[in-house]
Amino acid sequence: MHHLGGLIEGPASALAPFEGLAAGDVDLARLTRAGLLHGDALSEAGRLALGILGHADASAGFVLAEGDSVREHAVYFAGVMVASLTSEGDQIRLQVPPPAATSLLGDAIGAVDAVAVSFEALFTVPEACVFLAAVDVQRRRILQSVLDDSEPSLGPTDLPALRAWITRTDDSTQWLAPAVGAASLTVIDPEAIEAAAASLAAEGVIERSAGGVAPTAVVSALAHGFLVLQTFVRLRAARVIQGVVHTVDIRIAQSQQGHHLLWEADAQGHVHLATLSAAEVTATTDLLLRNAGAFGG
Repeated sequence: MHHLGGLIEGPASALAPFEGLAAGDVDLARLTRAGLLHGDALSEAGRLALGILGHADASAGFVLAEGDSVREHAVYFAGVMVASLTSEGDQIRLQVPPPAATSLLGDAIGAVDAVAVSFEALFTVPEACVFLAAVDVQRRRILQSVLDDSEPSLGPTDLPALRAWITRTDDSTQWLAPAVGAASLTVIDPEAIEAAAASLAAEGVIERSAGGVAPTAVVSALAHGFLVLQTFVRLRAARVIQGVVHTVDIRIAQSQQGHHLLWEADAQGHVHLATLSAAEVTATTDLLLRNAGAFGG
């Protein structure tokens, strides 16, 4: 949407979804077909819609990725006025008022109301990465056992192996621990992993065994529920408060079985992890898109 910046009146908001190129860079024919232009000027609908985008004081949206398919939707708030942008492939749709979130998520989120295991915790970044590395390792063991027609190992994983797992840099989107570590922008050293493993063991969410980490019941349940990751949702919201942009960034992974795991890193170095049902994912998304300030900032 950067090619629309030259059409708005006045300076653009920090949340405006375009970069302010000159009006000569705009595809006038395309905007006319979309109903945003009438002759050489903005139509009334175009003036309203672009005014909301250009002067937004809050925004919220999601990115839904499934394989090679990516769908993005964002809602912009300017006072009581609301507009939305939806893009998929090379198609972009601007709407006032926005459509319902449930119609946008469609069938991608599924309808599984059960959760793999009821789980919610607030961890430090190293704790979250160690815990999810234990889940990832067990997931891979289970998948390998299916290929080998054998029972999955329940043995411990040593801490250097966990750190190597957490810091892996391959392009796979299947593994939770590297994704959380990358999203938090935190460098995790061996001492932090050792301390995290000790605190997680004290809380009972992992077991220490033979100098490593062994899976607990909750680790095994999450591993079985999230064997193969299929769909990823990223929820983001932003508000301008006294000239400062405050943001919220939530990630959700959906397994082939239809289970959902949410994680959110905060500025204090914590990661919130929780399992959700499909209905809870839809409700969370809908709340964010209706009220960008619902999750603080």
